[in-house]
Order: sequence, then structure tokens, then C-alpha cells
Amino acid sequence: MKIMHISDLHFSKEMHHLGQKTHSLEQLEGIQAIYQEENPDYLVITGDITDEGDPQSLLNAKKWLFGTVPVGDDAEIGLQLTPNKVFLIPGNHDAFNVTTPKSLLLLRQQSLENYCREFPSQKYQTISQDDFGCRYFWIECNETPLFICLVDSSYLGDPSKKTSGIGNIDRIACGKWLREQARTILAWYDLGVAGRLPLLSCQGQIPSSDFRRATKVLLMHHYLFEPKEGRHPIKDYYLRIKNKKEIIGNILMADFDLMLCGHKHVLSTDDRTYAQHLDKRATNRLLLSAFKRQLGLRSIPIETDSFGRYVKRNILNCAFIMGRYFRGQERDGLIDLIERHLHDASEFEQKMKEIFTDANPDFDELETGEIDGIVTAIQSLTSGQRLELSRVAAKQLRECRKALGNRKFLHIMSGSSSKMTTIPNSRALNIYDISNKNLEIEIRFKRYVYGPQSTDTSKQTWNFQVNEDGGERVFHLPNSRRGRG
Repeated sequence: MKIMHISDLHFSKEMHHLGQKTHSLEQLEGIQAIYQEENPDYLVITGDITDEGDPQSLLNAKKWLFGTVPVGDDAEIGLQLTPNKVFLIPGNHDAFNVTTPKSLLLLRQQSLENYCREFPSQKYQTISQDDFGCRYFWIECNETPLFICLVDSSYLGDPSKKTSGIGNIDRIACGKWLREQARTILAWYDLGVAGRLPLLSCQGQIPSSDFRRATKVLLMHHYLFEPKEGRHPIKDYYLRIKNKKEIIGNILMADFDLMLCGHKHVLSTDDRTYAQHLDKRATNRLLLSAFKRQLGLRSIPIETDSFGRYVKRNILNCAFIMGRYFRGQERDGLIDLIERHLHDASEFEQKMKEIFTDANPDFDELETGEIDGIVTAIQSLTSGQRLELSRVAAKQLRECRKALGNRKFLHIMSGSSSKMTTIPNSRALNIYDISNKNLEIEIRFKRYVYGPQSTDTSKQTWNFQVNEDGGERVFHLPNSRRGRG
């Protein structure tokens, strides 16, 4: 399955080739040429389709994607795609939602009203009316199943709400995830593992075995990892996504293999492992979620800390660690807890309350009713079933924890694909060829960069060409760990 990834197009109101624009017609024509040459199965656009989120710019982008748009002298450009071939998410610029000309000082993320009007097929409701800017798609092509999840990371949070005024400076370019977004993603993962996730294109549900072995792709505008190139302390701060540590943990809890993003106009590829980004707290939450799925219970996200909660946790963590030191003993871990105490529901409940406390730095405090739900599920089992669950669950959780060290996670940023530039090789688009091969997923990755076609300074023709530095890269993701439940 071949996917083309572009980002940060920054369409403006003017499309005439002689008019003043923030986008480049030459780069848009270059994208079209590469699209025709590569003939991908799907096109992914990771936000900032427009520069100001105004109706005319959005309409121009829509016409270019799904039809053609005049550019003067009887010429037209356009990809002429069908909506089911395009995966599109908004960026912070699209949320500016400009209706009348504004000063740059007043441009803030305000609403996605204009965006949703021009892209009605890209609205947020899927299996529920409360998916909080999240959507998913299930694709099977050439025996390669893909679960594609789109998350709106704009600073608005709820796309149905408007905000006004200058407000916080973070509302210019920062991003964030709502706790409800993490809940939604994890709920879909729970349903997928159980074989109960609806097929939205038709009646039926995605089989559990297919969902487990599928390549899971996350699309988001904001990036998680700072690129090695183009780092700038001040710009990085005002472009960041908030609560990044917790967001990464929740993304990995949902078993994603690949994340495609943009935002910073920098080309970057990160090949990482789960173990690099899951501390004890996140690992224990992941293991607890896997255990809860065996009981038929839903996952709960890693807590997103506000500043006040962060301070509170630090104070309590110090007290907890000092208390443990003076007692001269370690608390039981989750796996030991399951092995040693699952046979007695009351004892298991007491031990869980001791471990999963806000004062323990290695564990999240469980939500009200979460322990009750686990204990109730355990009490419904016979003594023989509890013993069998203790044995099977402990074994699976140990295997899961061990596998995290080799579990790959690819994070790929596309530089802006069509914003006007005079800097060679600063604009790019990516091509991914994804396939299932025996016990692994193979991702062939090729990057095109926009720049001069010749070193001869007298020849100023620029176009997209394969990046000579990177060429084609191949990533292999183990598929044997797909049994994690």
C-alpha cells in the first residue's frame, strides 16, 4: 500500500499566478507531477492546509484537492481526487478561522467552523457524537491492513466551541490533547483487540486477529519529538504540544507503529523504541490496561498533569520514597500483585489501594470506581478461574514488558510542501510503501525535496526530486508482538 504525505500547504486567498500568495503554484504543480508518477493509493495531509483558515483559502485548497482551480491565463491546476482517497486533519493555522482581515497580533486559534464547512466529509463524528476531534479508518489493500487514526491537536480542544479575544500566547501555534481524546483512542483500541470495533464503511466489525496485526498509523499536525535539524529554544517552546510526556505514553498504550505529522516545516525521521519513552509510571499503566482488557474492562489514559497536580505529586512522591526507605521494603509490583493476591479479591483490593496511590511515583492514582470495577470483575470469577487468570495474566504481562525494548515507533515529520520559499531543499513530501511480510511490517520511505535541478547557477529551474542525502530508507517493524491484549 502506497501513501503520499504532504503537510503545511498554507493556501491563501489569491490563486492567480501574478497575485501575492503564501503558497507556491510551482510547488503545487510539482506535487501533482509526483502524485501522477508515484500513483499512491492514498494522500495524507497533516494540517495547516491554509494560512489563515479563511473561507476563500479553504475553498481554494478544496478545489485543488478534489477538482481544479484557475490560476490565470486559462490555466488550471488540481489533483482531482475523490474524498475517500484523502486523509485530512486541521492545523493551528486552519483554526485561525479568519472572517475579516486581521492584524498578525490578533491571529489566534479560535474555531474550526470555516474548515468544517468546506470539508464536511472531514467532520469529527464517527461511532459517537463525542469523539473530541478524533476519527479512524480501516483500510485493507494488497493483504496489508491499516488502522489510521486522525487526532486534532489544535489548541482548541473541542472543535465545536469558539473562543475570542487575544488570550493566551499559546493559542498561536501550540497544540494539546484533551484527556477525552486519549480516552477515545484507547476505547477504540480496546474494541479493536476484542473484535468489536465497527467498520464505518459498512456493517460489521473488524476481526480481532486483523486488528492486532494491522499497521497502526497516527496522523496529527503537531510533532512529539524535536527534530535534530533547525532547533531553536524559543521557537520550539511556542510550537510545542503541551503535556508531551503523557501524550506519548497514551499513544504507545494504543499500540501505534507510525506517526505522521508536520507543523515545524522541518524534515525529520525518528526511529525509536517504546522503552525509550515509557517510564515506570507509564509502563505500569500500560500493563494495568492490558490486565483490565482480560477482565473485559476499558483502558484509562495516563493522567495529564496540570502544574498544581505536578507540584503535589512531587511532594507526595518524596514522602512516599522516604517512607519506603525507612520501612526497608519495596511495594509489590502489578505482576507480583496478580500472582500473589489475585486468589483473594478482598486482599487484592487492599493491595491495589496501597500501590495505586497519588503518592507512589511509579503508579497513577486510580480513578474513583476503577478499583471497584476490577474487584467486581474478579469476584465474579470462580476460585479456579482466578488461579488460571493469575497464571496467564502474569505470564502475558511479563512478555509484554520484555517486548517494549524492541517495540519500534516511527515518528516522521514532513516539511512544508507548498509554502513559498527561496531556501533550497526546505520543502518536501514523503512516499511510504507499507506491506506485511511474514512476521514483520516493512515500510519503504522515500522523500522528495524541492530545490534547483542543477548546480549551474544560470539554470534556476526548481522542482521536487528524490533527496540525495536520504534516498529510500527501509524500516522493519516486528509483527510477532501483535498478540498484546
